[in-house]
Amino acid sequence: MDEILRNTHKQEYIKYLKARDYYFDKARRIDRWHIWPTILIPALLAGVSYIPGVKDLGNIADIRDYVVGLLTIVSFSLINFLFKPKIEKYLGISNFIREQYDLKVFNLPENSFAFNPDYLNNIQEYLKNARHYPHKDKYELWYQEIFCDNHTRNVLCSQMDNVCYTYHLYKSYKNSLCKFLIIIFIVLVCLAIWQKEPRAVALIMLASSNIILYVVENILSAKLLSGRNRQLIDNVINFGESSMALKHCNNLSLRMIQDIILANRDIGLFVPKFIRNRHLKDDSPFYKDLDKIKSIYFDDKTTSFPSSADEIDIWNIEETRTVTLKEIQGRLLDMLQKVTRVFDKHDITYTLDGGTLIGEERDKGFLFWDDDIDIAIKSSDIEKAQKVIKEELKDQYDVQDCKSDSFYSPRLSNFRIRDKKSKITEKDSALYDRYQFRGLFIDVYAYSPILYCRTIDFLYRAIFIHPLNRIIKRTEDKYALFCNPPETEKKEKRKQKRILKRFKWLKSKYICFAEWYLNHARCEKYFVYSPYYIDKLSRPGPYIRKEDLYGEKRTGLFENMELPVPSCPDRVLTASYGQWNKSPFLSKEDLINGETQKEKKCSCLRIFRKTSDAEITVEEREKTWFSKKLFRSSVMKHISQVSLDIL
Repeated sequence: MDEILRNTHKQEYIKYLKARDYYFDKARRIDRWHIWPTILIPALLAGVSYIPGVKDLGNIADIRDYVVGLLTIVSFSLINFLFKPKIEKYLGISNFIREQYDLKVFNLPENSFAFNPDYLNNIQEYLKNARHYPHKDKYELWYQEIFCDNHTRNVLCSQMDNVCYTYHLYKSYKNSLCKFLIIIFIVLVCLAIWQKEPRAVALIMLASSNIILYVVENILSAKLLSGRNRQLIDNVINFGESSMALKHCNNLSLRMIQDIILANRDIGLFVPKFIRNRHLKDDSPFYKDLDKIKSIYFDDKTTSFPSSADEIDIWNIEETRTVTLKEIQGRLLDMLQKVTRVFDKHDITYTLDGGTLIGEERDKGFLFWDDDIDIAIKSSDIEKAQKVIKEELKDQYDVQDCKSDSFYSPRLSNFRIRDKKSKITEKDSALYDRYQFRGLFIDVYAYSPILYCRTIDFLYRAIFIHPLNRIIKRTEDKYALFCNPPETEKKEKRKQKRILKRFKWLKSKYICFAEWYLNHARCEKYFVYSPYYIDKLSRPGPYIRKEDLYGEKRTGLFENMELPVPSCPDRVLTASYGQWNKSPFLSKEDLINGETQKEKKCSCLRIFRKTSDAEITVEEREKTWFSKKLFRSSVMKHISQVSLDIL
């Protein structure tokens, strides 16, 4: 794995990103709310004398004029002397933390002019304040997992990602603000025509002056930012096309790009979310500039992205070394061999399931990005399966379920078989840090008959099971905000205890509903996952016919092991995943050869944006395949960190 990609997965640096966004959001919230007194109060007072029955009340218009003028001045003063200093402070902290993140992750030289000793001395306090910031998982994502063998070029393309995005974002924002300013102007002209009295027109203009100044200020800043970034993009492209480009691409040039990014952040425009999201889509025009830069600075002969388990690294819990996903899969395969041997010995019916079944059908082994094993048994065999594992493999494995572990979530598989000689950090539930067992695991799901008929089963799950499942998930997410509080934070500990108490109550209620279901599920025409695991919260199911699951006995090849699979794997997988045989990952050869338009519509990727296959030659694809946006292949499904060979 590339050094940049490895650094972005470090928990220490993820804390920096959380703190960056925490303080940026604080500045954004203040900026969002400070404009209301400048708009609402003057507008309400300006219009109060025009309400029927009020406008003829003596000298109220004179009083109104004085009050509106006074409040307009006061609100403008509040913006400049109360709100803006706080916005600049939080924005400064956010930018400083992001600068420190870039220095650590990209190994850039430091800019002494951007260094602030006060911020550095308090950086641990900033990181501590941001520990409750949500969305931790999003920081593990690296959106352009294409790297070459040259670190400097990798950093350049990573940084230009920010520059290209900033240019197109602020260009769009400037255009939107100009349209908004025109609308304000038209409204004011209409009001001036309607209010023929010059005094009223002047009052309306006064009441609107602050918001107009705010919009104009943002338009000028957006124009400055977009122009500055466009010039940098053109310079990088022109420089890259020169013969001396790659030779002179060094730390100094990277520092200059970083300084432009730092200047962008210092202005700190708070662009509405809908505009930001629009420019993160696959068809955003900013990818066109970024693709051109990558095609210049990357060499297709040395450019690669993870395409096998050997090429994907995962940090150990101490973050002192990495292990490959291949090593983890080897440990999981050893677990699978021993568990299936015990199940066969005791006549427990089981089949491969989930991602493991997809791997068997598609690749005759692990999907290269998979980090667990899924098998399924009948709900009637749950207790027997747990018992034989505990009896015959107790020295090597533990069995974890809702009854044996107070904090194991009922949203997960019916039980997990845990490896005693490993330890992991998980993503499936925020309560993982309280688990009794925390090793690598095999997920064991249970297929159950349904209640009476599909309609009754559907209603029971939709009314009782699914809503409670959502509440439990929200409770677990809330716990994530207060996990591992410092010894001095008594309030946080009390909140944590209340959340855990609520979780246990909800869990006991959920178990009651699930157990009642399993005791009354007798209709074997269809089978479905037992209520302890829900495939999709949006809709109960999937309902699988008995003959598709337990009809004719079949086996499949998984990593050179003959193991049982459902009678009709295609129907079982289609019910759960839809187009299960379409891989989200494309090889270098696939990218070079391209896809048909029909396949593009079905794919979760858009490899060649707004361009038909007929317009792209194989030679062009060979030069630019590495500049396309790819699926994130270094982010594990269940595991964040793993330590093997724990004694």
